Amino acid sequence: SGIVISNDGLILTNWHVIQDYKSVGVIFKPPGFNSVDPSNQYIADVLGTDEISDLALLQLRNKSKINRFAEFGNTSDIKVASTVHVIGHPFGENWTYNVGALSSYRRDYLWVGEKIKHKADVIQHQAPVNPGNSGGPLLNDDKKILGINSFIKAPGINYAVSVSTIKEFL
Repeated sequence: SGIVISNDGLILTNWHVIQDYKSVGVIFKPPGFNSVDPSNQYIADVLGTDEISDLALLQLRNKSKINRFAEFGNTSDIKVASTVHVIGHPFGENWTYNVGALSSYRRDYLWVGEKIKHKADVIQHQAPVNPGNSGGPLLNDDKKILGINSFIKAPGINYAVSVSTIKEFL
């Protein structure tokens, strides 16, 4: 999963989603509930990564598909008990939307991935997240990006890399 963050075709995702790739295929959501058409794939190059914060920035080669992009929220928008929204592809179920509550904001949080120790400001939340949601956005009610979903500690204990770390990365 990932999210377009500029009309220049920049896409934000997790490092662990694209690790070891120099370019990746991107498929945009079709209108309605249409199925994925792999022939409608765009190529994006990996511009930068940060393994420690688990973030990656991609650049679309063909920007003709970009007609809008998501804006970032601020740390002041991170409020315990506020509603958050998740979009991703859990277990390959394309373009799935979930909603939940923001549980906590944790600065300089440490977690261990498959082979690396990560550290970032993170948002703990209760919106359902599963493998395949990684790299997708955590949005507030104003459709602003608060974080990028990154890992799960246990069912209902989900984490997104916070907008504060994202802005430092960018």
